[in-house]
Amino acid sequence: MRTKAYQEKRQAIFGKSVLGIDPGKQKYAGAILDASGVQQGNTFRFEVSREGFDQILWKQVNKRIDATRPEDIVVAIETSCNLWMELGAVAEFDLRNNSGKWTTESRGNL
Repeated sequence: MRTKAYQEKRQAIFGKSVLGIDPGKQKYAGAILDASGVQQGNTFRFEVSREGFDQILWKQVNKRIDATRPEDIVVAIETSCNLWMELGAVAEFDLRNNSGKWTTESRGNL
């Protein structure tokens, strides 16, 4: 049973770049892997703020992944503690509009 779920997850990200985000109290850490699993550049940090999400994160993504269609990017957020909830509750990731922006709701601190 676990093997099948694992295979389905691997198939879902096959051929896609991965933006990994590790939440922290004041800053998040990010890393980008290309479709072959090779890390693109160094890990980077961005503040848990509107500027951090809208400017720093997208600047780093655009610098490392050029000419990638939004549907070819998978976002993975570490959820082992509750620090991800700020990102999950406040910012809805919207790659489909290809604007490199976060769309937000009126709740949370950002």
